[in-house]
Amino acid sequence: EPAKPKGMSHDKSLMMAVFAIQNPSRNRACNDHAMAEIIRLAPEGCTVVKNKGNLLIRKGDASGPHPHFLAHMDQVHDYAPFMQVIISGNVMHAVDGNNEQHGIGGDDKCGIYLALTMLRTLPHVTAVFVRDEEVGCLGAQALMHETDDHMEGVNAILEKRTPEFKGE
Repeated sequence: EPAKPKGMSHDKSLMMAVFAIQNPSRNRACNDHAMAEIIRLAPEGCTVVKNKGNLLIRKGDASGPHPHFLAHMDQVHDYAPFMQVIISGNVMHAVDGNNEQHGIGGDDKCGIYLALTMLRTLPHVTAVFVRDEEVGCLGAQALMHETDDHMEGVNAILEKRTPEFKGE
Protein backbone atom coordinates (compact mmCIF):
# COMPACT_ATOMS: atom_id res chain seq x y z
CA GLU A 1 0.00 0.00 0.00
CA PRO A 2 1.39 3.45 -0.90
CA ALA A 3 2.64 5.54 2.01
CA LYS A 4 0.23 8.27 3.15
CA PRO A 5 1.54 11.79 3.78
CA LYS A 6 2.10 12.46 7.46
CA GLY A 7 -1.11 13.59 9.15
CA MET A 8 -3.35 12.23 6.39
CA SER A 9 -5.75 9.40 6.97
CA HIS A 10 -8.64 8.02 4.99
CA ASP A 11 -12.10 7.65 6.44
CA LYS A 12 -13.17 4.39 4.84
CA SER A 13 -16.80 4.65 5.99
CA LEU A 14 -17.08 8.19 4.53
CA MET A 15 -15.49 7.02 1.31
CA MET A 16 -17.88 4.07 1.00
CA ALA A 17 -20.90 6.31 1.71
CA VAL A 18 -19.84 8.90 -0.89
CA PHE A 19 -19.16 6.33 -3.60
CA ALA A 20 -22.52 4.65 -2.94
CA ILE A 21 -24.37 7.84 -3.95
CA GLN A 22 -25.99 7.41 -7.35
CA ASN A 23 -26.86 10.56 -9.28
CA PRO A 24 -27.23 10.22 -13.06
CA SER A 25 -27.20 13.59 -14.83
CA ARG A 26 -30.54 15.39 -15.25
CA ASN A 27 -32.28 13.16 -12.68
CA ARG A 28 -33.94 15.48 -10.15
CA ALA A 29 -34.96 12.72 -7.71
CA CYS A 30 -31.43 11.30 -7.62
CA ASN A 31 -29.95 14.80 -7.28
CA ASP A 32 -32.24 15.54 -4.32
CA HIS A 33 -31.18 12.24 -2.73
CA ALA A 34 -27.49 13.02 -3.37
CA MET A 35 -27.87 16.40 -1.65
CA ALA A 36 -29.60 14.77 1.34
CA GLU A 37 -26.77 12.22 1.65
CA ILE A 38 -24.06 14.87 1.42
CA ILE A 39 -25.81 16.94 4.11
CA ARG A 40 -26.07 13.81 6.29
CA LEU A 41 -22.33 13.17 5.86
CA ALA A 42 -21.32 16.77 6.64
CA PRO A 43 -20.41 17.72 10.20
CA GLU A 44 -23.16 19.08 12.46
CA GLY A 45 -23.46 22.82 12.88
CA CYS A 46 -22.71 23.79 9.29
CA THR A 47 -24.75 26.30 7.31
CA VAL A 48 -26.55 24.49 4.48
CA VAL A 49 -28.02 26.25 1.45
CA LYS A 50 -29.84 24.50 -1.40
CA ASN A 51 -30.07 26.62 -4.51
CA LYS A 52 -31.20 25.69 -8.04
CA GLY A 53 -30.29 22.03 -7.49
CA ASN A 54 -26.88 22.95 -6.10
CA LEU A 55 -25.71 22.67 -2.52
CA LEU A 56 -23.49 24.95 -0.45
CA ILE A 57 -22.20 23.86 2.96
CA ARG A 58 -20.24 26.33 5.04
CA LYS A 59 -18.42 25.67 8.30
CA GLY A 60 -17.20 28.44 10.55
CA ASP A 61 -16.97 32.18 9.95
CA ALA A 62 -17.33 33.08 6.30
CA SER A 63 -16.71 36.82 6.69
CA GLY A 64 -13.05 36.62 5.70
CA PRO A 65 -10.95 34.72 3.19
CA HIS A 66 -11.25 30.96 3.51
CA PRO A 67 -10.90 27.96 1.20
CA HIS A 68 -13.73 26.90 -1.09
CA PHE A 69 -13.99 23.43 -2.60
CA LEU A 70 -16.22 22.70 -5.58
CA ALA A 71 -17.32 19.24 -6.70
CA HIS A 72 -20.01 18.06 -9.05
CA MET A 73 -22.58 15.54 -7.86
CA ASP A 74 -23.72 13.90 -11.10
CA GLN A 75 -22.34 10.91 -12.98
CA VAL A 76 -22.51 9.63 -16.55
CA HIS A 77 -23.56 6.14 -15.46
CA ASP A 78 -27.20 5.11 -15.32
CA TYR A 79 -28.88 4.32 -12.02
CA ALA A 80 -28.09 0.73 -10.95
CA PRO A 81 -30.71 -0.91 -8.72
CA PHE A 82 -29.21 -2.62 -5.67
CA MET A 83 -25.71 -1.27 -6.39
CA GLN A 84 -23.03 -2.25 -3.88
CA VAL A 85 -19.63 -0.63 -3.46
CA ILE A 86 -16.88 -3.15 -2.81
CA ILE A 87 -13.26 -2.65 -1.74
CA SER A 88 -10.87 -5.47 -2.62
CA GLY A 89 -7.37 -4.65 -1.42
CA ASN A 90 -6.67 -1.17 -2.80
CA VAL A 91 -9.35 -1.35 -5.51
CA MET A 92 -12.85 0.03 -5.17
CA HIS A 93 -15.55 -1.03 -7.60
CA ALA A 94 -19.30 -1.47 -7.74
CA VAL A 95 -21.67 -4.19 -8.85
CA ASP A 96 -25.36 -3.94 -9.62
CA GLY A 97 -28.16 -6.24 -8.45
CA ASN A 98 -27.11 -8.84 -11.06
CA ASN A 99 -23.55 -8.83 -9.71
CA GLU A 100 -22.30 -7.13 -12.89
CA GLN A 101 -19.64 -4.43 -12.69
CA HIS A 102 -21.07 -0.92 -12.72
CA GLY A 103 -19.48 2.54 -12.87
CA ILE A 104 -19.49 4.62 -9.70
CA GLY A 105 -18.80 8.11 -11.06
CA GLY A 106 -15.36 8.18 -9.52
CA ASP A 107 -14.13 11.33 -11.24
CA ASP A 108 -15.86 13.65 -8.85
CA LYS A 109 -16.92 11.34 -6.07
CA CYS A 110 -13.27 11.92 -5.15
CA GLY A 111 -14.06 15.66 -5.13
CA ILE A 112 -17.11 15.13 -2.91
CA TYR A 113 -15.02 13.00 -0.55
CA LEU A 114 -12.29 15.68 -0.41
CA ALA A 115 -14.79 18.50 0.20
CA LEU A 116 -16.50 16.56 3.01
CA THR A 117 -13.10 15.71 4.52
CA MET A 118 -12.15 19.39 4.48
CA LEU A 119 -15.48 20.28 6.13
CA ARG A 120 -14.65 17.76 8.86
CA THR A 121 -11.04 18.98 9.22
CA LEU A 122 -10.77 22.73 8.69
CA PRO A 123 -12.30 25.32 11.02
CA HIS A 124 -13.49 27.71 8.25
CA VAL A 125 -14.35 26.24 4.83
CA THR A 126 -17.05 26.32 2.18
CA ALA A 127 -17.94 23.37 -0.03
CA VAL A 128 -20.05 23.85 -3.13
CA PHE A 129 -21.63 20.82 -4.80
CA VAL A 130 -23.04 21.47 -8.27
CA ARG A 131 -25.49 19.51 -10.38
CA ASP A 132 -25.31 18.34 -13.99
CA GLU A 133 -21.64 19.01 -14.73
CA GLU A 134 -21.49 15.97 -17.01
CA VAL A 135 -24.08 17.48 -19.39
CA GLY A 136 -22.76 21.00 -19.79
CA CYS A 137 -21.92 22.43 -16.35
CA LEU A 138 -25.55 23.44 -15.77
CA GLY A 139 -25.18 23.82 -12.00
CA ALA A 140 -22.03 25.94 -12.30
CA GLN A 141 -23.76 28.12 -14.90
CA ALA A 142 -26.63 28.70 -12.46
CA LEU A 143 -24.12 29.78 -9.80
CA MET A 144 -22.34 32.16 -12.19
CA HIS A 145 -25.52 34.22 -12.34
CA GLU A 146 -26.16 34.02 -8.58
CA THR A 147 -27.02 37.30 -6.90
CA ASP A 148 -27.65 36.04 -3.35
CA ASP A 149 -24.99 36.67 -0.71
CA HIS A 150 -24.27 32.93 -0.48
CA MET A 151 -21.51 33.38 -3.06
CA GLU A 152 -20.21 36.64 -1.57
CA GLY A 153 -16.43 36.69 -1.52
CA VAL A 154 -16.10 34.28 -4.44
CA ASN A 155 -14.30 36.08 -7.24
CA ALA A 156 -14.26 33.23 -9.73
CA ILE A 157 -15.54 29.74 -10.38
CA LEU A 158 -13.15 27.79 -12.58
CA GLU A 159 -14.75 25.18 -14.79
CA LYS A 160 -13.47 23.63 -17.98
CA ARG A 161 -15.56 24.74 -20.97
CA THR A 162 -17.00 21.94 -23.05
CA PRO A 163 -18.72 22.13 -26.45
CA GLU A 164 -22.03 21.89 -24.57
CA PHE A 165 -21.18 24.87 -22.32
CA LYS A 166 -23.54 27.77 -23.02
CA GLY A 167 -22.06 30.24 -20.52
CA GLU A 168 -21.29 33.88 -21.26
